Amino acid sequence: MARNSSTKLGITIFVSSDFNDENLNANLKYMGWKIAKFPEDFPHNGENPPLGIYLLHEDSFLYEFNGLLEKLFLIPRHHPILVIGERIAEAYLIDIFEERPFFHLSKIQDKQNLQACLKKAASALEKGAIKEDYERQLEQANFEIRELHSIGMALSAEKD
Repeated sequence: MARNSSTKLGITIFVSSDFNDENLNANLKYMGWKIAKFPEDFPHNGENPPLGIYLLHEDSFLYEFNGLLEKLFLIPRHHPILVIGERIAEAYLIDIFEERPFFHLSKIQDKQNLQACLKKAASALEKGAIKEDYERQLEQANFEIRELHSIGMALSAEKD
């Protein structure tokens, strides 16, 4: 039985196909996370992906970087990425991800370590979704202000 209510949040953990660890998927399910394979289960044909955290193995960066970049561009910018691996430097990830929330674990020491990192990523995902929502509202308000300004200018010109 899952000990976490993360599935109620509607968050999907997209696990890189580079992971060959069946225990990882079992542990994620046990912790209460909904999991999917990345990129196999990632939406196609322009569909919006569900709220997600992307769990990528460092081999994704070391061996298939060009294909990975294409996939990363499909992931919404506020969806966090968790990279696991000892051979990749965090400074390198900072350069790649810029403003995207990301997390790095050199290795999964235990379930608690992974769960703590995923909770931080879920929090970043929630904050990013709220920020995007505010940005959309601001953009809409600015559009309406420009429209009102145009109407005011037209009425003023008509009055003269």
